[in-house]
Amino acid sequence: MAAISKLYKQLADRVDIPFLLFLITISSNKVVLKVAALVLIFALRPKFEIAILKKLPLFYPLIIGLATLQFLLVGGDFSSIHFLVFGVGCLYWTICYAYMYQARVFVEENTHEKIDRTLLVYILLNAVACLYNYFDICVKAETLFPFLQFPGNYGASTGDYICGLFGVPSYMNAIVNSLFALYFLHRKKMWLFLITTFVMLLSFANIINLVFVFVLLVYALFAGDNRKRAFIGLNLLLCFAMYFYVSPDNYNYIKKTIGLSVHEEREIMPEVVMVKPGAVDTVEGPLAVKYVNDSSAAKQKIRMIDRNLLFHRDYSTYNTYAPVDITKSPGKKIAILQTINFLRNNKDALFVGAGIGNFSSRLAYQFSGRDSSRLFMKLPKYAHGYYFQNNLLIYDSMRQLPTEYHSIKHFPNNFFSQLLGEYGLLGAILFFVFYVAYFYKRAPHKTFFFMLALCVASYLMLDYLFEFFNVMMIFELFLFIDAKADEKSMVS
Repeated sequence: MAAISKLYKQLADRVDIPFLLFLITISSNKVVLKVAALVLIFALRPKFEIAILKKLPLFYPLIIGLATLQFLLVGGDFSSIHFLVFGVGCLYWTICYAYMYQARVFVEENTHEKIDRTLLVYILLNAVACLYNYFDICVKAETLFPFLQFPGNYGASTGDYICGLFGVPSYMNAIVNSLFALYFLHRKKMWLFLITTFVMLLSFANIINLVFVFVLLVYALFAGDNRKRAFIGLNLLLCFAMYFYVSPDNYNYIKKTIGLSVHEEREIMPEVVMVKPGAVDTVEGPLAVKYVNDSSAAKQKIRMIDRNLLFHRDYSTYNTYAPVDITKSPGKKIAILQTINFLRNNKDALFVGAGIGNFSSRLAYQFSGRDSSRLFMKLPKYAHGYYFQNNLLIYDSMRQLPTEYHSIKHFPNNFFSQLLGEYGLLGAILFFVFYVAYFYKRAPHKTFFFMLALCVASYLMLDYLFEFFNVMMIFELFLFIDAKADEKSMVS
């Protein structure tokens, strides 16, 4: 016991163990674990420092305040289920704020050496988890090259199963590793830059990779450092090699993605199967809803007879603000047009939005009955008319089409629609003034800030990243570290 205690103390002197455990736990895709991680980190660090809280941007408490005003003064729906949705939405923003607080504590209480070692252990653990995913697939596919297997269960979609510590969707793993790659490039830790890029590429999250390559090309123009440019060039060669030799099918997909055309991609989210009214006998359960196992990466399907089955509300008075036909236009483009037209046609919503969970958000999706997590399967179902007739309609329409349409570019998920659709122009102002401007003013290395922000801004157009409770915290963490400019180990 004494030896174990001594070993733990030695490790604790080199690595921030509570924060490492926190990072590992919030990487999970389970909301319950993310809340548990918060409880754990505050239990391990019970001292609450108001001085650190005062140093944080005010965006999170202000967006909660705006949502509360909208709920009380404009929304007009005080039903128990809407209270529940509102409460969970406020809890989500509170979790984001608490995560940011812990990131700031981690940076302020540790030296750069200890910070770097902690992050190093984290990314290496994730890399090992990704390699485990890959070799597990190799065993099941009976080949060392499952990306080349066709026909088969894997092939070009093998990356959907390489999730590391993050779970599905696999592109969360790719997003986080791309941010770490930019951080290590900035810190001139070039081998870690290459390792995190390799792990990112292994997931073959193609749109993520396109964004990352574009950001690297821009970074090369402004890096002011030939060594960085050389490693960026090496990184791009690695990327091309992965696409040409490891998974050429994904290279063909990339060409189609650039043209924003329909492409073949395995599903990465739970599938909703719309059953025709005459086929009721194929569906079980009192609400004619059934969660069943599926061989896809999602592991779940949700069967239902009609879109309104779970809500039993009259949505006839709500408009669809852009025609939904994803065989002709990407679902994300339709979602953005719906948001713009919604604000144009609803003056009351222009300034404060439709309200939290009422237009476009992961929260709205989770309460819609389409989420297959055990927690939200048990909670009451809710969908506001604005969401039901617009972004949810895109999702449900996509799920009635063949698998090749089940792509990230057709999912309506994007932060633009969430911010403007649910919080209006005032929400956008709060975001840019009390979040973006806050970090910009305190960033000692503007090039790094702009590259990281460009990457994250692009990813925000792909999903509701704030509600995943890990990507944005890691973004904030890197900017807090960069602002800690009085340590010798920081780049000049």
